[in-house]
Amino acid sequence: MMTEDQMMALPPIMAASGNHETAIREFFPETFTYEGTEPEFGGPLVLLGFFNRSGSTLLGEYLKGLRGFSGFAEHLNHPVVRNVSEKQGIESFPDYFRAAQARYSPKPKHIHGFKASWDQLLMLKRARIDKMYQGVKMVHIVRGDVVGQAISLVIANQTLQWTSRQTPQATADPVFNAGRIARAVQACLEEEIRMRLVTELLEVPYMRVTYEGLDNSPATVIARIGRFLGRNLSTWSPSEPRLERQANELNAEWRERYMAMAKDELLASLDVGLDPLLTTISDSDGHGLSGDP
Repeated sequence: MMTEDQMMALPPIMAASGNHETAIREFFPETFTYEGTEPEFGGPLVLLGFFNRSGSTLLGEYLKGLRGFSGFAEHLNHPVVRNVSEKQGIESFPDYFRAAQARYSPKPKHIHGFKASWDQLLMLKRARIDKMYQGVKMVHIVRGDVVGQAISLVIANQTLQWTSRQTPQATADPVFNAGRIARAVQACLEEEIRMRLVTELLEVPYMRVTYEGLDNSPATVIARIGRFLGRNLSTWSPSEPRLERQANELNAEWRERYMAMAKDELLASLDVGLDPLLTTISDSDGHGLSGDP
């Protein structure tokens, strides 16, 4: 029997390949890994870290609209990798990045970024794609209002409408389910924690931004990202985004309903009164579920 010191230190889910890596390895069974010993590109591999409904699509729209920037879409998802590779005759995973670099980043200082989840970051490291670049930099966008994010995720899973430019696919209206929202809250929190742990363990330069901060002052957030990437973006000002806000009265109604149910369940599980509980929460760190931490 193993002692505690001999047990795995890494959570099992983080030691296994994700579904995107598994499918891409199957598509490139002999040519998944970069075999070179020197970088091929002049700049870092810039990644936009995300989880569903975190605001990454809006931030990606802003970033790829900047002069000298492109990409920042979900081009590491295995269906996209397969489709692009088949259309362009790409025969290896490293060639997928060479093709993107040749098409979008012909100039040395141009940045072609990719959206990446924590497991896609691990996929890139296992494939040694980071060795093709001058390191990796991660801009991670999260939602301060994790309950709002979870509700948005549950609604999108039912309507199959992930952006305002898509048409809802479901014929029936979304159905409220507190259990689904609770599981989505947990998933949102776990995904954020895993990204922060992975980037810290891999010593990847990391910058965290929030959707709320981006929504309130996009120029401030873009200027901060510019400094992180070594670019002066302080004079940038946003144009009207092509994406429309999807949250509406239904989201607000579900949030109020869920929070009331969760509060009742939490209080029922505690042998304390209402006032001491609220005092402890408000005094703990001064932050609620909304806004920038």
